[in-house]
Amino acid sequence: MVATARRRNPLLVPLLWATRSLAQARREWTWMCEELGPSVKSHARMLRLQRMCKARGRGVPLQYVLGSESFGPLNLQCRKGVFIPRWETYEWVLRCLPYMKQLYEQAHDDSRPLEVVDMCTGSGCIAQFVASALHDRVHVTAIDVSMKALALARHNNREEVCRGRVGFVRADVLKQVDVWLPFVARCDVLLCNPPYISDADLVRVTSSSVRRYEPLLALCADECGDAFYRKVLREIHRAAVYRPRYIAFEVGDKEQAKRVVQLASPHWNASIWKDSAGLERCVFLERTTNNNPPHQPHKFPVY
Repeated sequence: MVATARRRNPLLVPLLWATRSLAQARREWTWMCEELGPSVKSHARMLRLQRMCKARGRGVPLQYVLGSESFGPLNLQCRKGVFIPRWETYEWVLRCLPYMKQLYEQAHDDSRPLEVVDMCTGSGCIAQFVASALHDRVHVTAIDVSMKALALARHNNREEVCRGRVGFVRADVLKQVDVWLPFVARCDVLLCNPPYISDADLVRVTSSSVRRYEPLLALCADECGDAFYRKVLREIHRAAVYRPRYIAFEVGDKEQAKRVVQLASPHWNASIWKDSAGLERCVFLERTTNNNPPHQPHKFPVY
């Protein structure tokens, strides 16, 4: 297979090391050529392609090599040090949209948009998608501890359709409850793709490429991977607030989903959603009470 790749195109060889498939290596070569576009002059183009192929051969994720990744209809920038958007995440966020639209239509005040919090925003993929899908019906507050992530999320927020509809807040979810809880206590919907892999499971459930190049800060959590779920739900319950109406947490597997459901009981009605691969991927929570107090408008600081 290596000899075949070398005969067709020597730069396919490092791609073959990364993909273990000649067909996939050729696809990635095509994507790299398309990413550079025709405007790059031939010599400079070849030098950049060589660098891209060598990086891919070392195991650098394709999204970092290309500098972008799709999230549904969006094409978002990707950078090293920031978690790469996944199709599994897009699936459950897309499934949340009808609930948000219904909530806006049934319970909104004409003077305000639906308030959504995107906790652990990373590249900003969830925030950008929700803002682009719901337009002026929504305002999203994107929260993350990483300055790199927030910088990239702001960069991805350049589209006109999202501008002014997404605010950014830096906060450590586990340590700075006083920063993020006021936003959550006033929001209608909380969407959260937190770190949820335990240190013990990291090698078992991730590839070497993910472990070497993606930020462990966005992957791993204490308490068997449940630290973020436990902290967020505990603080919401402790604050005795009646918002948000809905919470959606991404999870890693069936057992973790069951643990999140237990943490949410008895304050929330819980559903476990599977992704298109048939794996438990999201715990969707709905308030068991409709006794929501009037919304108190507030300004969203941007950090």
